[in-house]
Amino acid sequence: MLPLTEVQELLSDSSSKIEDSVSATEEKLRSTREEMESLKDQQRDDATLRASSIGDDDEDTHQQHEAESKPALRHNQDKDHSMIAQFDATDAQQRYQLEKEDNVAPGSRKSPRMLSFPHGDPENPYNWSTGRKIFVLFVGIVSVTNSTLGSSLPSGAIEYLAVYWNIESQAQLVLPISLFLVGYIFGPIIFAPLSETYGRREVPFGGDIDPKLKLKLKLIGVHVRSALIIAAISLIFLFFMPETYGPAILKRRARKMRDETGDPDIFAPIELEKKGARHLITVTLTRPIRMVLFEAIVLFTCVYLSIAYAIFYLYFEAYPLVFQGLYRFNSGTAGLPFLAIGVGSFLATGIFMYWDGYLMRAKKTNAPWTMVEEYRRLPLACFGGPLFVVALFWLGWTAKSDIPWIVPTLSGIPFGIAFLLVFMALLNYITDAYEVFAASAMAATSACRSIFGAILPLAARPMYNTLGVAWASSLLGFISLGMCAIPFAFIKYGDRIRANSKFCQELRAKKEEYAKERDQHESLSSLQEGDVSPANVQQHGMKDEV
Repeated sequence: MLPLTEVQELLSDSSSKIEDSVSATEEKLRSTREEMESLKDQQRDDATLRASSIGDDDEDTHQQHEAESKPALRHNQDKDHSMIAQFDATDAQQRYQLEKEDNVAPGSRKSPRMLSFPHGDPENPYNWSTGRKIFVLFVGIVSVTNSTLGSSLPSGAIEYLAVYWNIESQAQLVLPISLFLVGYIFGPIIFAPLSETYGRREVPFGGDIDPKLKLKLKLIGVHVRSALIIAAISLIFLFFMPETYGPAILKRRARKMRDETGDPDIFAPIELEKKGARHLITVTLTRPIRMVLFEAIVLFTCVYLSIAYAIFYLYFEAYPLVFQGLYRFNSGTAGLPFLAIGVGSFLATGIFMYWDGYLMRAKKTNAPWTMVEEYRRLPLACFGGPLFVVALFWLGWTAKSDIPWIVPTLSGIPFGIAFLLVFMALLNYITDAYEVFAASAMAATSACRSIFGAILPLAARPMYNTLGVAWASSLLGFISLGMCAIPFAFIKYGDRIRANSKFCQELRAKKEEYAKERDQHESLSSLQEGDVSPANVQQHGMKDEV
């Protein structure tokens, strides 16, 4: 056996060698890690440089060989696309960060001066009572009813308009319907993204009473007096409409607290958001346009809803041609067939409520299909799309003088069902898909469909006079048949489309990050529930107040 001293020396030498080896390995790992970080930084810088550089045409480019011009063009397009993608990603990051800061509990913040909604805060719109939420819904319904009446009333007064102003051009007689929709084109594009910055309540004021009501009152009497009453009622209700946008509520709360306490360091997250003219023009107001151009879901939703919306407004021209021209209805009774569309809309509401209840029950059982955005919303559009086509062919091929008027009139029932189901399904789908950008996404769809709704009615009378009622309606039916494939395509490819969307990618990543932080905070809060020290009580009391 070796003496104890030699064993100790051997162990000491071995330990020294092991420590040297470990140190050398750590040094190599550190060096490798630094090289990897350096490569990552270099790649990130290169990517940023490529994304931020705008492909300005150089004079030398025109002197290059034709064979080299195509690769250069593709390279510039790739750079532009990369720049837009990074722009959208940055926009999504900023907006979701703002939404996150509005809803994270105060105890999780580094700065106690930043306002947020405490858990269960009654001023948080998500925590409002059912009665208050119903009031908001009612005000929205009244306002939409007002605008719908304003846009549709001229269809019943075309003859009177022609006599009053001695108008003979049919194109000019359509303008009262079409020009009304011009406001729908620019209004959502401007005010919807502004509402994501300044709040929902202040934006709607100013556009609720139709300036042409006085003229319409002379032309169609009691019908417009009813519309005037609705307009006045909607304006009254709007004055009592509460602010529904959480960031704007926090901003108002922060302003009040600064005035009361004299503390200039209390602020809401939305007050830190950039609001300069350049940011307003390049980011806020261009967001709906960017979503139409670069978001496939928004683009194809806009196309489908625009066609459906244009056909709906085309009916204001087509119905008088059918029921006054073929069935000799007078101007007072020619509007009665529209009641069938209203009946269909009420039936669609029942179908929607049944589906929503079915979805809620499935969510409670954690059904796998309820976790997929497309399966939750689009089945209603898959049902409504073909029904929309059926309604158009029904109207076209039953509107004949030898067929009773009630037969084409009843086509309005499936039309109303289909129209409402398609709209509710697709608008809810893009709302779920784009979350905090829902207002901008819906502004894009509203502007696009209003463009179609303003233009297509101009072609209604020439189209029906040239093709006849049957084939004009059939043409619209064939177009709608192609459009109704869109929700089916979304169900099959929607998850992949969203996976390639910069908006959706950033929203999904931020949502997962926020969910983890929220779970961690809730766990920490539950562990600290027993801490009732005076300092802790005072600290949490101040944060809850802030």
